[in-house]
Amino acid sequence: MPFLAARSPSLALKLAPQNASAIVSVFNSAITSGAADGQEISGWIDATQLALRSDPLNARALRMLAYVSGQDEEDLPRVERLLSLSERVSRRDPLAQMWLIENAVRDGDVDSALRHYDRALTTRPSSAGQLVPVLASALREPLVRQALVPYVRAERPWIEPMLSVAIDQARDLDPVVAFFRSYGGARAVPGHAELEARLLERLAKAGRIDDAVAYAASAGADLKAFGITESTIDERFRPLVWTFYQGATGEVSAGPDGELAVSVDSNTRIVAATRVVSRPAGSYTLVEAVSYADSARAPEITWTAYCRTAEGSRQFWTRTLPVVPDARQVEAPLQIPSGCSGVQFDLEVTGADAIGRSEVTISNLTLEKR
Repeated sequence: MPFLAARSPSLALKLAPQNASAIVSVFNSAITSGAADGQEISGWIDATQLALRSDPLNARALRMLAYVSGQDEEDLPRVERLLSLSERVSRRDPLAQMWLIENAVRDGDVDSALRHYDRALTTRPSSAGQLVPVLASALREPLVRQALVPYVRAERPWIEPMLSVAIDQARDLDPVVAFFRSYGGARAVPGHAELEARLLERLAKAGRIDDAVAYAASAGADLKAFGITESTIDERFRPLVWTFYQGATGEVSAGPDGELAVSVDSNTRIVAATRVVSRPAGSYTLVEAVSYADSARAPEITWTAYCRTAEGSRQFWTRTLPVVPDARQVEAPLQIPSGCSGVQFDLEVTGADAIGRSEVTISNLTLEKR
């Protein structure tokens, strides 16, 4: 009969009117389709009570009886008792957990609501599509953010999907930033490094470079230097750090003394490195020392700068460096315009028209205010 109740509950109900699994399945279908109306409630109550006489600890039947009893607002205490009993019998009924969530929210009990969210999402991961966006939107409430911290630090399996939704969909990023700060971000949960980077990228895309820099600083980043340092190549803080080209036509690597080594195929252009920085408007000089593995195959080096705003980015400066003697310092003046929330620098390297790869090393990279 259990197999028949699962495959054909209507038939099972005809053969065994007291079968709890069949009764609940037929009822769930009726509720989902809208076929169950108020006029049938008394019949459902009788059917559920019949089922419970044969299976008194059937959690789904207890939940069903709570639901049909709840149509009478004067019977709410009984409903709560039935839901609590249903949960004590089994925490694996997602509908019971959802109703318990609603009860807790109605009572303003944040801790209880999150406890039932955790149980629903843990025992039935398929409910994430319905529950996770609700939790993500609730981050705007300070009490919810505070109550969620223990679940984050316990690395509950639904936390990362919730944070992902919050980062991607939040109209107001301030509560999301506040939540990352409250639990410590990737410093407290190293597995959240990629989520933290996505948050910084979202802030930068929204034109909030200074806010992104402030958050990165609170997370331990030292982004004051323009050149290559341990902090300015830490991928956790992109796009505020140097991000290197990764592909088949070139190689880029950072050395221990702040040098940047680039090799590129002949007649091929790559964006070897890119970074967004926060700098006020004004006159600057980009300074670097350049060394070639073979000056006969010296690649072309071009710097391009873009003004980043919430509306997008626009190029305001570009400079192709001359081929200079080995290790010669090169200076390139530029003027950062007003109105930029941040400035994106792209280092483009183009291989020479020669056999083999072109190689160059850039060191002592600075951006100096004039």
